[in-house]
Amino acid sequence: MFKVSSIKDKIYAKLINIEKEYKQKKYFFGRFRALLYSVSFYLGAIAFLKHKAILCFLNKNIITIQDRKYKNSEFLTNNSVSSTLCGERISDDCKIWIMWWQGADHMPPIVQSCYNSVLQHKGNHEVILLDQYNYSNYIEIPDEIINKIKRIERIAYVSDLVRFGLLSKYGGIWLDSTIFISNEIKGFEVSLYSIRHANGMPRFVLNGDKWSSYMFASTKDHPFTTAVFESLLEYFNKFDYLVDYLLTDYLIANMYLSNRMFKYYIDVLPLDNPNSLQLLLERDMPLNELRLKEILKTNTYHKLDWRLNIKPNSMLSYVLK
Repeated sequence: MFKVSSIKDKIYAKLINIEKEYKQKKYFFGRFRALLYSVSFYLGAIAFLKHKAILCFLNKNIITIQDRKYKNSEFLTNNSVSSTLCGERISDDCKIWIMWWQGADHMPPIVQSCYNSVLQHKGNHEVILLDQYNYSNYIEIPDEIINKIKRIERIAYVSDLVRFGLLSKYGGIWLDSTIFISNEIKGFEVSLYSIRHANGMPRFVLNGDKWSSYMFASTKDHPFTTAVFESLLEYFNKFDYLVDYLLTDYLIANMYLSNRMFKYYIDVLPLDNPNSLQLLLERDMPLNELRLKEILKTNTYHKLDWRLNIKPNSMLSYVLK
């Protein structure tokens, strides 16, 4: 009975998500294509149609100052990419940024465990916890954009704006509130960092294995994080609806495909945390201490979901105890 109920809940949740996506997409693509693109996330074989349409739309409508600045630069011909990557690194004591909109007193158990793991393994980093009340102390987002995001009920995009705005203004490491840390957090030998994946899935744009928007780090005033921030601001200044729930990934993909410098920054990301989703995938398996030790040792950053049910005597229950 529990399994049947659980399956029904998952199907119902997917239908709710499809309905939300359809209501947004129909303003860009019409009813038929909006429905097709809304279900394509769950039907990976046709996802490429959605990817192509959204990238085409963004390429025509979103051109940032950063993109124009570096579009025709000689960035790749005078070794300045290499010197920037090698000469400037993300330091061992930069700020770590985390956001939970409702505040520390209202963290679900998984979020609280993830936050505690960051504090435990923060090393020399200062950890700054942001919420709806204090984020404006660090970064300014126009009120009209915040109100627009609230109207379309996608509050996660306030977090996306804040993360790339903060990385551009201050630099540092952004961790989503549902990332569990198992080893000491250090700096990076590059000026831009994100988690790459050993394997991808076609339902995600560009196969979803080149970066992870839930974990980005950069130096201050980095052109990449600045361009993402500018792209998000431009999008929400221009449009009242969300072309896709994964808009930020599509904006990054558009930058990757249209700008040689931004492509280079992504292509040189190290594959040093290749299975950040492995704990999530094996969360309900009975505890296997050797396997769990391997997962936690070979990966520092582990993406979870605050809505997960924690099964007794499972891999996840042992980690979060």
